[in-house]
This record gives sequence, C-alpha cells and structure tokens, in this order.
Amino acid sequence: MLAGWKAYPWGYSEEMKRAGVGALVGLAGCAQAALPLAPSAADGGEPQRILVRFAETTSTADRASLREKCRAVAAPGALPDREVWTLPAGTERADLVSRLRGAPELRYAAAEGRRTLQVAPGGGRTVLGFTAADRDLDDNGYFTQTGVLAAWARFEPTRPPGTGILVAVVASGVDVRHPELAHAIARDAQGAPRYIDAFADSGKSDTNSQGTYNWATAYQSASYPGPDGHGSGTRESGIIAASASAQPAGSYDMVGIAPGAQILPVKVLDVGGDGDDAIIMRGIVAAADAGADIVLLPFGGPEPSAALDDAVWYARSKGVLVVAAAGQYPEKVFFPAASPGALAIGAVDGKDEYMSYASTGPELALVAPGGTVDESRTGLLGPVPTYLSTTRYPGKYVAKNYSRVSGTSEAAAFAAGIAALVWSAEPDLDAGQVRQRLLAGATDLGQAGFDDKTGFGRIDAARSLAIGGHANGAP
Repeated sequence: MLAGWKAYPWGYSEEMKRAGVGALVGLAGCAQAALPLAPSAADGGEPQRILVRFAETTSTADRASLREKCRAVAAPGALPDREVWTLPAGTERADLVSRLRGAPELRYAAAEGRRTLQVAPGGGRTVLGFTAADRDLDDNGYFTQTGVLAAWARFEPTRPPGTGILVAVVASGVDVRHPELAHAIARDAQGAPRYIDAFADSGKSDTNSQGTYNWATAYQSASYPGPDGHGSGTRESGIIAASASAQPAGSYDMVGIAPGAQILPVKVLDVGGDGDDAIIMRGIVAAADAGADIVLLPFGGPEPSAALDDAVWYARSKGVLVVAAAGQYPEKVFFPAASPGALAIGAVDGKDEYMSYASTGPELALVAPGGTVDESRTGLLGPVPTYLSTTRYPGKYVAKNYSRVSGTSEAAAFAAGIAALVWSAEPDLDAGQVRQRLLAGATDLGQAGFDDKTGFGRIDAARSLAIGGHANGAP
C-alpha cells in the first residue's frame, strides 16, 4: 500500500474521424541527377538532416543510388524503410526536399524539425513559495474540478488508481530516485529501473551548456541511468503518479492523479527542453515496443512532420493511447499533437476559463488544468530532480524538490494521469475505447459542442468512469 494513499479519506465526431490515417502524403525525387548543393545562408553552412521513408518496393540498389545522388550519409531510422540523412554543409535543404517530391523511391522526405516543451510564457519559472496549503492533496482544487477525487472513491485502498497501467513519459528523462517517484518507476526482473535513452541510442549525449553554468557537469553527476538534465520529465511524472511519500523531511506530501501507475522514463529532450524529430521518433517507437499503454508527449513545434505522424500512428497500431501538448501558440495546434491519432490537450484554469497561452484549432481534443501565467500558486505542482538541473541550480531552489509550472505540457500530463486512472478501472478497454470515454465524459465548455479553444470540453475522471457504469472502479 502506498504511503499517502492510505492516509487519504477514500470513502462519431470530426475529432474521431481524424484518428484514422489515410495514405501518407509523399513529399515526394534528386532522381534525375545529383542536385546542386550550393551553400545556403538560411541553413548557416552547417550539416543538415532530413528524414526519409523509402517505398517498400524500392530495391537496395535504388536506395543506394538515391543516397549517392543526394550526397547523403544515411543512418537507420526508428522503423524499417526509414533513414536519417545528413547532408553536406551548405546544402539547400528546403530545395532538396522540394525536389524529392514525387520521387518514386520514397514515401516521404522531410526536413528534420526541432520540438520544445510547451511551457506558458511567464509561467515557466520554477515557483516555490510553498505554504501549509501545499500539503493539500487537492492542489488548487484541480482534482475536484476534474472529478479526480470523486473517481478515487471508486477504488480500494489496496489498488490505487493507475494500477496496471504503464505510462511512458517521453521528455527529458526522470529522476528515478525522487522520493515521490521511486515507487512508480517501472523496473525489470532484477529490480533495476527501466528506461529508454533515445539520445544514447541515436549516438548523441546531452552535454550542452547554458549561460555560465555547465549543465553537462550536472547531467553527468547523476550516477544512475537516464538522468533528467532539464527537470520537466520528473515534474510531469509526478503530476501523473507521485506517491505522497512525505519523505524525506521537508517534502510536501503531494500525490499524483494515478499513484498506482508505472512510469517508463524516455529521454528525447536535452537540458534546454528541446529535441530533434529523429530522436523523438526513436523514443516514441521504443516506448510502444516496450509495452507502454499511454505515451505522453509534452513538447511540440509548428512545423508538420511526416516522421512524427509516422511515429504516432505506429504507437496507435500497437494499442497505445498517445496524449500530447497542444502547444503555446493560439490558432495553431503544434505537432505531434496535431498528428493524426494523437489526443491534443489544451489548457484552462481552475475556473474552466480558456488560457490565452494555449494553442487552438480543429485538431484540439480536450482541455485540462494547465495553470495561469501570473506566477502565483496556480501552476501545477510537481517534483523536480534532487540533483542539479535546469529547474534546480546553485543559488536557486536548491533546498526544495518541487516546483510549480504552467503550460499545455502540464495540462497534457494531467490528462495522461486521468487516462491512466480510467483505464485502470476498466483494464479490458483498448486505447480507442479509453479515448472515446475521455471525449464523451468531458464537461462541455464555451459554445455547445466542439470548439477550437476547448475541443470537446474539459476532461473529467468521474464522468468518464460513469459512462462505463462501474460502481467500484476495480475489476
């Protein structure tokens, strides 16, 4: 039984149509001859990367010929027939991708994009003005607002919400030793933490520096696998599955929405909270192959990506529910949240008011509490690494292991926690059915029915469970 858990007094829409993926649109040909590779001011003279997917019928010889014509150095992609091409410095990358349109050898080619965490402007600083009120498990009333407390009452104390559900937090890594999270980290048969480091798998290391402080040193100081050099992955894991450990002294006894869930750390973002599409695709695919039930993607970017569409749909094909941050740019849902099959999550405050920092658009599915931008106590509470990181550095917040942050990254983590809660109550559901429960159980906001600001409404755990008619919540 988890400490903290036992102490709590338990007592066919347009969006769904978008869940189907039609034929991939090929960016479709360097087919006639080697393309001119003049230096590009836009590309800064640095080596450029593009992501390609070959047609299944393309022979090995034809693949090699196309690489040679494009002067590409190829590395294997995350899935069969996919490759990451590094091009010579000065390559006109956009021109090359344009010329590859219609190449019979390819399903698609795309310039590699870069994604970043979706933290609210002005709401991204770590806020640690804790008071006694922070010990309240219903932090800022968000659990009451979203029916989490009512849903908890349906579970037995020995079987916490989230039990049996594996949530892959695809972000900056996770501090697997944090006292609020140690119980929740998925482990192998020997009891060692399970983790996926897509950085290492891609031949890269998270060693950049920021300002006058060497973040590489902080990253390398962690003596266990998968350190979180930024802090976001640890925070989002806590929103989902913190244990209310109250240990060691000075901790704040916070609890996640689904404290029985297991967390699979997947590192795809660097210490700055940024990541490249090829590494992100590798992380999503690896999480799906590792048996994740839910994949959280708390990052995004405005550029469409056939490769990320590919990865999201691969996860869906493996029975995974993909939950993604809608973004921080009004009037445009970012990718991969806008990828077909992803559940795009926007943000509201504790009064169900739309947050102006959150992305809007027809791809938006639901909204969840994301905190405000006034740097008050309304940001979502979550743990940060117990070692030095972007959110914990010398001279600032060194004595505390928690933070408050607002954004659609946090709202998406909140939604992933509710999805884990609902799925654990009815483990015979599949990912599509859980998705439909969340959509059907949402509290409609704004104009009646779907709207671009709040999607199908604000997520609600109790209403989603009620649709199934389960009185006890446990199988």
